[in-house]
Amino acid sequence: TWSAPQRLGPPGGDARWHSLAVDDEGTATVVWNYENSGLAETLIVSRPRDGVWSAPDSLSTLPYGTWEQRLALDIEGDPHVLWLESGANYMPRFVYRGPERAGSEGRSSISQSITVPGSDSVQTLSFLYRLHGASPEAGTGLRVDLNDGQATTNLLSVNTAHPDWTHAWADLSPWAGQEVRLTLAVEQTAGRPFAWAEIDEVTVGSSHPDLWVAAGSAAAEPGGEATLTLRYGNRGAAPAGDVGLSITLPPELTFVSASLPPASTSPSLSWELGSVDAGDAQTVDVTVAAASGPASLVPLTWTSAITTGSPELELENNAAQGLVRVSWRRHLPLLSR
Repeated sequence: TWSAPQRLGPPGGDARWHSLAVDDEGTATVVWNYENSGLAETLIVSRPRDGVWSAPDSLSTLPYGTWEQRLALDIEGDPHVLWLESGANYMPRFVYRGPERAGSEGRSSISQSITVPGSDSVQTLSFLYRLHGASPEAGTGLRVDLNDGQATTNLLSVNTAHPDWTHAWADLSPWAGQEVRLTLAVEQTAGRPFAWAEIDEVTVGSSHPDLWVAAGSAAAEPGGEATLTLRYGNRGAAPAGDVGLSITLPPELTFVSASLPPASTSPSLSWELGSVDAGDAQTVDVTVAAASGPASLVPLTWTSAITTGSPELELENNAAQGLVRVSWRRHLPLLSR
């Protein structure tokens, strides 16, 4: 659905010559010409995906005309604006504004020495971040390193912009009980737009897996086939071991095939998945055949469940139900007079 209309610029005045662009991350940028009280401005605003519009930023303010504002985004998502303005003797001239570039390469970092707790559970570094101006082409980004006094290990590297708050984590279990030094750094490349990061809620503690499963709905004619889509994954910050997945079908549905062959088909379909890494998500498509006979007015229910041998705190999302509607579908001709 469409959002409600929203004013992007100041009230009053005359707005024209607008240009809109959206980058690969979903950030929208708008530039336009705004005239009021004898002044002409080139205004620019932006909004990240699922975010809010920024306040207008004036790229130029002149007591004479500007027009034909044009906007383009480079491969890093940075805006470049070109427009015409009245120069000497009112002769039009092109004006360009773009992102400021770094004059030299550099590195900004924060470090902290900690003792990783010794525990049987998974020890995890967790934090939120927003990263701006980073790109793999520029060689700029955020990295997290750990030094245990013997060697430096890179725990995380991010080289794409994340304008919204993003959760990141790293497994510290190999250093349980040891004193280490953690470093979060932003690396800058000369001649590229400035990169910067915001870091919040940095914690070190125990983590657990959080398995989930979701069951979709499908439809079939009596005696026909339907495809059941089962999705599962691990939303936690620790891997889950000894993972099992199962589907229980009603008597009216018969198993035909699956994109991932089950280890067993009786009394229910079951899979032995082994380990599911943190953040992983997968899909299994199962083809079933509906029994012949009259159509059913009540949808058939199939259930799915996922289990693990690892300690897990949240269990409510480990089971799901899906529906299969078995009915005849007929298309009637449409007549009009």
